[in-house]
Order: sequence, then structure tokens, then C-alpha cells
Amino acid sequence: MLKKFILTLSFIFVLIICTVIVISIADNIFNSSVHEEIGELYSAPNNSYQSVDEVHLESLPNPVKKWLKSSGIPGKVKSNSVRLKQKGFMLPKRENDWMPFEAYQYYRIDKPGFIWQARANAGWPLYISARDKYYEGKGNMLIKLFSLFTIADSKGEKMDQGTMLRYLAEICWFPSAALSDYIEWQSIDSTSARAVMNYKDRTVAGTFFFKDNGDISGFEAMRYGEFEGKFSLEKWHVSMNDYSTFQGIRIPVKGSITWKLKTGDFKWLNWEIYELDYNNQLPY
Repeated sequence: MLKKFILTLSFIFVLIICTVIVISIADNIFNSSVHEEIGELYSAPNNSYQSVDEVHLESLPNPVKKWLKSSGIPGKVKSNSVRLKQKGFMLPKRENDWMPFEAYQYYRIDKPGFIWQARANAGWPLYISARDKYYEGKGNMLIKLFSLFTIADSKGEKMDQGTMLRYLAEICWFPSAALSDYIEWQSIDSTSARAVMNYKDRTVAGTFFFKDNGDISGFEAMRYGEFEGKFSLEKWHVSMNDYSTFQGIRIPVKGSITWKLKTGDFKWLNWEIYELDYNNQLPY
């Protein structure tokens, strides 16, 4: 009886060790794949470090002009690349529990694109590895359990539109991108302006909102999202609050993302930026 018990324990121990090894290998493969994509995003870097002059702001709608001035970019070098660290909580579905996550994100500005790599705690011992990508006008969201089992691998025209809008919304973290040739600004009123982004034969648009002091406070657009396994065009709202300064640039560092659905608001993400640098030379 004792021998059988020892054999059972030994089997369980070996099974646990093998599982840990397999998951560790899967993590390494997933991370290596993402790092290759980041290297591709950063390839052929733009070495043009042009400074922003106030004359560059003259043709912009007043709230956009006020935002860029209050953010501190006049006199600063335009951002060519951006790297940031993010944390927060996500709610994949209404019936789920909030999951804490941490993420790294990398952007390229002259040829707009990003790689977002996150790891979310789905309740011990479960965790999810995720990678969202916008590159060469194409979007792809990859989600894996334990970096091993694919939960989602979404791509196609609707994903392209969604990730392009995500990039547009997130220029709040690198304001000089608002001066890019692929973004056109249209006046609305004293506290909002419409941004139209044209890139790789696709056009998306959304509305930015601003406070009286010039701080950016939100973004809203009609974006494709996946609900119950199907894509639909829904109102997507990003709130922005709490501000901090990185390398002399004032940006929002906390906020949330809410889908304004016919069935009611669905807030699915609370985010916080806690580290950021511009024009970084190394991708990691």
C-alpha cells in the first residue's frame, strides 16, 4: 500500500514538473515571437529628429492647438518611437471577474504601428498571454492560455479597423503624432475636435475631447468589436484622467475603456501608464 502511494506521488510530481517545463517552453516561444515582431516594427528606423515649432500648430483646431501646447511639445523633438509599461484590470465578458494585467507596448510613429504584449491573471494558476498588433495597416489579436492554448486569433478587415482606431486614440501618450501627415483635424467646438486617419488605403475617424486647461480627456469612435463570437460596429469610448510628465511631455496616465452597447454600457478595461520613454533606441 505504501509503495503504491509513493508511486502515485512520484507520478504526480513528474507530471507537475513536465507541465511546468512545457509551459515554460511555451512562454519562451511566445515571447520570442513577439520580440521578433517588435524588431520588425522597429526595423529601418526613422532617424529624422525634427523639433516641433509653434508654427506647426497654427492650422490646427483651437482645442487641439491648446492641448499640444499644454502637453509641452513645442520646442521638443517629435516622437519617432515610443515604449511604455501599463497595468490595470480587464473584464473580457460581463459575467467574468476582473483580471489584473501588466503590459508592454511599443509604437512606431512615421509608419504607424504598435505591438502590445500583456499577461493577465485569470485566477491562480491560470494566466493568459495576449498580443495585439497593428502593423502595415493590418491588425491581429492573439490570446493564449498559458502561452500555449489559443483562445483567439482575430484578424481581417474589421480587426484592421479596430486596431487602427486604437492607435489613433493612443496618440494621447505621444502628442507630437497629432502632427503626422496621415492625420487630418476637423473643428467641432471649443472642447472637441475630429481626427481622421488615412493609412494604407483605409480611413478611420474619431472625436477627441479636451478640458478647459487643454488636457485631453477622452476619445470616442464607432469601432468594430467582437461580441459573442461576432463582430459588430459599436460606439467605443476611452476616458482619460490623472496626468503625469515623462521627458517633459504631459500625458494622461489613467483611464478606462467602455463599449456603449444597445444592451448598456460595458466597461471592460481600466488602465494605468507607469513608465514611458520616447525615441528609445532598443526595442526591449
